[in-house]
Amino acid sequence: MVVMIIGLLAAIAIPTMVRMRQKSQVIRFIRDIGVASAAFEMYRLEHKEYPPDTMAGVVPEGMAPYLQGIRWTQETAIGGLWGWDVGRFGFRASIAVLVGGSARDEVWREVDRRMDDGDLESGRFRRRSNGFTYVVEY
Repeated sequence: MVVMIIGLLAAIAIPTMVRMRQKSQVIRFIRDIGVASAAFEMYRLEHKEYPPDTMAGVVPEGMAPYLQGIRWTQETAIGGLWGWDVGRFGFRASIAVLVGGSARDEVWREVDRRMDDGDLESGRFRRRSNGFTYVVEY
């Protein structure tokens, strides 16, 4: 009887814990995007231009002091590697998240719903060929 009750409680609690973990990862990712966007804007204000773009997982030249609160060289809270694009994909500047084939669209849609227009094909946060991008400046 005790084992059955414990099993029932686990069946109720585990899905809730998984949803809460995913929600906290999405919130952390959104916070990191906001911090990174502000950091790139601060750099631009101080240097009159954005830093040059880089490959995924590489801190853009001169940005290390600005990105101290973000683990730029590691995976984001919800997967993928950070990247920085200048003058690419039709935008003046954007923060990229480069993901492999295992991207969980429902998580990325939740990010877009919470921080943008809810459509991964438009707005500031959108899908691109090898991941996603957050437009810092159009």
